[in-house]
Amino acid sequence: MIAGLRAITLDLDDTLWPIEPVIERAEIALHEWLEQHAPAVAVRYDIEAMRLLRDTVARERPEWAHDFTRIRHTSIGLALQHCGEDPALADAAFAAFFDARNQLEPYPGVDEALVQLARR
Repeated sequence: MIAGLRAITLDLDDTLWPIEPVIERAEIALHEWLEQHAPAVAVRYDIEAMRLLRDTVARERPEWAHDFTRIRHTSIGLALQHCGEDPALADAAFAAFFDARNQLEPYPGVDEALVQLARR
């Protein structure tokens, strides 16, 4: 053990859990929220179209490269605006995405490994 080591950090996504299925579920949750609360947006922006809009925002705002929350929230607001909806709905729409984004299934053995690391 390294003398004086007091903490370690871990990249969570694709280290402790697979991120692709999490993001897919979160995008579905966002689309379902839009179907209920802003149906014109859900019709114009299916999941793939929302990804393309998000990618456009990311390209246009390279200074946000590591702020995925800001990029996604902004893209939701733009989609709402493009469809004549109140962009303020982006907060609730993003919350639906974020709630699903935080429903995680760790890789097998992660819980036990974290317990062992915590003991050191």
